[in-house]
Amino acid sequence: MKYTIAIIGQSPASDGYIPLIKAVLDKIAQKRGVCFELEPHAIGDIFTPAEPAAKMDSVKSAHAILLGSINDGFADFLYTNLIKAFGLHTKICHFLGVDTKTAEPVDFYMVSDALGGIYSGSNGFRTRQPFGREAFDEDCYGELEIERTARIAYELADIDGASDPEKNGGEPSSWRTLSLVDKASKLNTSKLWRKIVTDINEDYLSVHLDALETGDFIAKMLSENVGLSQDVLLCARQFADDLSSVAVHALHLVPTALPVAYVGDTPLGVYGRMSYLANDLTGLMLSVALMLRHSFNMGSEADNLLQAISKAKACSTSEQFICEILKNLN
Repeated sequence: MKYTIAIIGQSPASDGYIPLIKAVLDKIAQKRGVCFELEPHAIGDIFTPAEPAAKMDSVKSAHAILLGSINDGFADFLYTNLIKAFGLHTKICHFLGVDTKTAEPVDFYMVSDALGGIYSGSNGFRTRQPFGREAFDEDCYGELEIERTARIAYELADIDGASDPEKNGGEPSSWRTLSLVDKASKLNTSKLWRKIVTDINEDYLSVHLDALETGDFIAKMLSENVGLSQDVLLCARQFADDLSSVAVHALHLVPTALPVAYVGDTPLGVYGRMSYLANDLTGLMLSVALMLRHSFNMGSEADNLLQAISKAKACSTSEQFICEILKNLN
């Protein structure tokens, strides 16, 4: 089986990270009996300011899309246009690393919708008495919009299915946790999110569902580092950016090293990093691990790569980093 990965960057021909990615993927492919073909694409070959989707055909045939070395200013532009073009409705952030202040390990996912809610609803200006001109933004969600993102979060929380309460004496402490963070006390959309996510919980017996208001969750994270013990966080799009920022600062993480994925109803996904303010090979390789898990259904290979990355983090050069990863891939 041959898998094609489109790598989008500003100057792919001179991107020194691409041969390093290829070396890692080649070793994984050899063990799995598949082939990964990397197709570099310059941003200008796919997008133009006047017609942002005019040349999208060049990456439509890929099995996955990986963002390589780009300037931070291009990241939002690429993510926005790619997720709309391919209907990638769910965003996954993997908060993985070490709290640089406490040295405690951090490992949890944050899942949110990527196409719905207040940023995609009707908006504009109108005149209404007695206050005159007003602005409005409409926040709407359909049941199926919520369900498709919620199921991705549940699948992450239930990734090995090993904590079925029927096999563990029904002890909640042995379950994996999905925390829904919302404003159900204030917003009808959050009430619907809570109902749908609660109903779906019946299909995932090994996942313990917890629901928290956004303010309560932020307070707990700031005071108790609650994110350290969570498996998966789920929230609507409008809360995701603020919760991500709080997590980065409360847990003292480096955003350039945090991988991000946009996924949908097919294996195709877009993979990159939370921030491109600096090049970060660790973050790029963590994105590759997300890609292996979600686009290629290679969970064990993704776990193996994550372990190898963890062992290689002390390396001082990119070449040493990759060599150490290759040594620890098995």
